[in-house]
Amino acid sequence: MNSIVLSSPVLSGGNLIRILISEITGLEPHIPPPPQKYTDENWHFDGEFVTTEITPGGKLAERLRSENVRPIFLVRSLFDLVVDQYRYYASGSPNPQNHHLKDLPPDDGLAIIINGGDIRAHNFPGLGVWARQQQEMLRFAMENPCYVLSYEKLLGDPRGQIITLARYLDVNATMTKREEWATMCTSLLKEKTTLSLQGSSRFRYGLSGCSDGILKEMHYRMVDRILEKYAPDLGGIGAELGFHEITAKPPRVVREKLDRLFVATIFKSGTKLLELIVERLTGLSPTYLGMEVGSDYEDPTPIRFEKNEFFIWHNVPSPAVKARLRKECAKPIFLIRNIYDLAVAQYFHFAKDVDKEIGHGTKTASYFTSIGQDEGISSVLCGTRSEKFTWHGFGYYLRQTQEILKFAKEYPCHIILFDRLVMFKKTEILELAAFLDIRIEEHVVDELLETSSLEAMRKARTKHVGSGNHFRKGQPGSHINVLKEHHYHMINHLVHEYAPLLPGLCHELGFGDLIDPRGTKERYPSERGVSHLTDQAKLASR
Repeated sequence: MNSIVLSSPVLSGGNLIRILISEITGLEPHIPPPPQKYTDENWHFDGEFVTTEITPGGKLAERLRSENVRPIFLVRSLFDLVVDQYRYYASGSPNPQNHHLKDLPPDDGLAIIINGGDIRAHNFPGLGVWARQQQEMLRFAMENPCYVLSYEKLLGDPRGQIITLARYLDVNATMTKREEWATMCTSLLKEKTTLSLQGSSRFRYGLSGCSDGILKEMHYRMVDRILEKYAPDLGGIGAELGFHEITAKPPRVVREKLDRLFVATIFKSGTKLLELIVERLTGLSPTYLGMEVGSDYEDPTPIRFEKNEFFIWHNVPSPAVKARLRKECAKPIFLIRNIYDLAVAQYFHFAKDVDKEIGHGTKTASYFTSIGQDEGISSVLCGTRSEKFTWHGFGYYLRQTQEILKFAKEYPCHIILFDRLVMFKKTEILELAAFLDIRIEEHVVDELLETSSLEAMRKARTKHVGSGNHFRKGQPGSHINVLKEHHYHMINHLVHEYAPLLPGLCHELGFGDLIDPRGTKERYPSERGVSHLTDQAKLASR
C-alpha cells in the first residue's frame, strides 16, 4: 500500500478520521511537529500513515504526485469550523492553557477566529488559511487521484462513507468486517455528538449545523470577505465536485437573505417542477398571482416580495423589470428550455387543453383537432387570430429567452435549462443550492429527487386539483417525433427575426443545447461536460 497522507483543517474531525483509518489499515499514524504540519515547502513524511494539516498547492502538490502517496482530504463547513474553533479556544480544550479566548465577548472571539490576530501570545491564522486549504484540496482532487471526505456527509451516511473509504484504500475485507467498521464509525459519531450536547470537550463538539443561531450577520459578512480574498474559487469548485456544504450557509440565514427571491420561467418550460424544488430547498412558499393580473410579463408592477415567500411568474427581463430587480437587490432564477421541445410543449398545451379540469381551460382542443397536428404546430409557431384561437406566436418566447441570457451578463443570476434539470437533476439541484447558499444534506436531496419525479408530481397534482394532465411528458428531445422539417425551418426563421442574438449568447454562456435540435442528451451525454459549461455561464454572469 502506498503511504497515506491525511490532511484536514484544525477541528474539522481529523482525529475521528485518523482513528477510522488506523482501524481499517492497521497502521499507526505519525503526527509531525507543528511546523511540518503546515509548511508547504519543507514538509516531509515518515511512516506509512501521516496525519497533517497541509495545503496541497504549488510545490507540495507536485511532491504529492511525484512521491506517489495516497492523499485523503477532510473538508468541513467553514461556518461550523469557525464555531468549533472558537468553542475550543474559549473553554472547550481539555488543556486550560489553550483557553486564549475565554475572557473575550463571543462576538469578538468569533471575529478573531475568522480574521486572525494575536491574543495572549497565541497567533490565530484566521479562516482564510483553512478556506484556501480546502480550495486547494478540491483543486488537487479535480486533477489527481485522491479521496475527499466531507464531515457533513460522514455524519449523514457513516456506513456508506466508511465503505467507500475502505475501497479507496484497497483494503480487501469481508462484508462482515466492513459492517464492523461502519458500526464503529456510527458509534464514534454517536458518542461524539452526544458528548458535544452534554458539553464534554473530549471530541471538541463537532455537530453539523452548529453555526446556526451562533454566528451573526456581521460574522457571515466577514466570512464572505475572507472567501473573496483567500479562496474565491472554493464555492464554485465545491459545487462542481458535490461539496457545496463547505460554503453553504444554514437554512435560517438563507431564508432571511432570500426575501427578494425572484423566479421567472418561460411558458411550458417546467415551471411547476422548479417551483417545487425552490419551495423544498428554501422553505419559502410561492407567491401566486391571479388570472386577473393579465399577461403583460414586461410590466414590473405585479412583482411583489412577501415575507417567507418567493415570487414566481413568466416575466421577461424588460428594461423596467430589470430596473425593479436591481432596485430591490433581488436574487433572480430563470428557467429556459430547448426551443424545439418548448414549441412542442406549447402546442400540446392548447391541442390537449391540459388545464381544463382545473378550471383554466383554453377551449381549443376541438379547434386543433379540426386543423390537424401539422397545421396546429404552424399556428402556434407563427401566431394566428380567429374566433376560435388567437395567439401571438412563438417568436415572443424566443425573444424572452434571449433577454434572459442578456440579463445574465449584466446581473448576478442563476439560469437553469429544463433539459439538464430533467437529465441531471441532482447536479442541477446542488448547483441551485450553491447559488442560494443553502446547505442541503444528502438525504434531503434524495427525498427531493423522489418527490419531484414526473409520476410523483402527477399524483400530487391529481390529489390536489383532481387532474395530473398538466404534466405531459417533459422528456428532452421528444420534438423529433413531432416536428417536421418545415417546422424546424420556421423556428430558425423566427430566431432570425425575433432573437438574432440568441445563438451567439448560447455559445458564449455555454447553453448550446438550448438551440441545438440534438438537445442536451445527444450534445452533452456526460454530466461532467454539462457542469463545465454551467461554470462558464456562471463566470459570464458575474
